[in-house]
Amino acid sequence: EDVTASQYVISGVSKMTSPDAAEYKEINGMSAKSTITGDITTKMKVNKKTGWIEESVANLNLKGSISFKPTDKMPKGMTIPMNVSAKTTLSGN
Repeated sequence: EDVTASQYVISGVSKMTSPDAAEYKEINGMSAKSTITGDITTKMKVNKKTGWIEESVANLNLKGSISFKPTDKMPKGMTIPMNVSAKTTLSGN
């Protein structure tokens, strides 16, 4: 993204998607599937001389749901919507 006198500034976006979203798997005796997608955006400042990361900030935003098949205890099944947001900041001296 940028080059300063002492740093390389690197940024990027990662796309996340749940694998096999249509496939049900066993969780605690119930069949469930998850459909989750989103992005992780990252910006790093790397020291030009040492190659060490001086600062890194990552923002994660995911949305989706987990769906359970109907059972005797849950005759209509259930879908649970999910939103996950997180920010991770790393810094070095």
